[in-house]
Amino acid sequence: MGDIDNGIENLRALIDQAHHELGEVCAKGPHNRFRMSVPARPDHDSDLVISAGLDAGERALDALAAAEARTRELEATVQRVGAERDEARSLIGDLYDESECWYDHHGYCQAHGWTDTSLCPHRRAAIVLGLRGSDV
Repeated sequence: MGDIDNGIENLRALIDQAHHELGEVCAKGPHNRFRMSVPARPDHDSDLVISAGLDAGERALDALAAAEARTRELEATVQRVGAERDEARSLIGDLYDESECWYDHHGYCQAHGWTDTSLCPHRRAAIVLGLRGSDV
């Protein structure tokens, strides 16, 4: 967060400096205030100070627009993933067999034909769906 905060503070400083310089030019008139140096002095010359502030504002707006676009993308992803989760839970519920698991001497679930010693998929479905008898 530090880099972002420093970047924002730098942008704010440039914009504030541009506002101040533009205010001085307007208050004193361009013939009495507008400053230009050879060689150029970016922190002193009116045109460069104002230009830097405007550029900083543009960069800030570009960053904000990119962040807003990314936020919209992430919100759409959250919606899609939520819908997929709901569909998957519904599908698991449709495929779930409520009959109790019973295991043979090898640890295979004979009720559902599960020939692995890992937890029977129907028991796992009960756990995912939070159904009765899902305690392992």
